Parts: sequence; C-alpha cells; structure tokens
Amino acid sequence: MSDLACIVERPTEGSTPVAHVHLKVVPGASQAEIAGPYGDRLRVRVTAAAESGKANKAVRALLAGQLGLPPSALVLIRGHGIALKTVEVRGLTAEVVGSLLYG
Repeated sequence: MSDLACIVERPTEGSTPVAHVHLKVVPGASQAEIAGPYGDRLRVRVTAAAESGKANKAVRALLAGQLGLPPSALVLIRGHGIALKTVEVRGLTAEVVGSLLYG
C-alpha cells in the first residue's frame, strides 16, 4: 500500500481543491510531530491532552503549520472524540498535501 493512501482527493463544486487526510492521533506525546504512516492512516503525535478538544486543536495547528495554511483551512470532519480522525484540507490538492506531509 502506498504511504499516500491516507490522503484522498475530494471532488468540489468550486475551484478550491479539497483533500481528506486520515489520521491516527496520539495525544499526550513528549513532542508534537508527524510520525509517518500507520496502516492506512498518518500517525500524528501532539503534546496536548485528549480533553475538551485540546488535542484536536493541536492536530489542526500542527498540520496547518506543516502545510503552510491557516488552521481555519483545516476542518475536523470525523473522530472528534477518538484517535482515528479525518481532517479536510481546503486549498491544496491531495498530491501537494502528500508531498508536504511526507516530503
């Protein structure tokens, strides 16, 4: 399986590209990092605790920084209270997202 299987292009009605990134989030880690593939997901470690949405906010901030986008361009669409999440990235193609996260 390709390392990029966790990043999927989504059709849009407008001209703004949209990609979905499937994640396995590890909250409470000693350092925040994109740790690489984890089966059909991308493993992301954040230092924030998994309480009151803190880890979700940290995931969005980490990914946004890596992608050069504002956190508002990333929307958590699945997995608000669990480790398996899907984040929608607005403004970049799946190919560009893959190269920035795996590059």
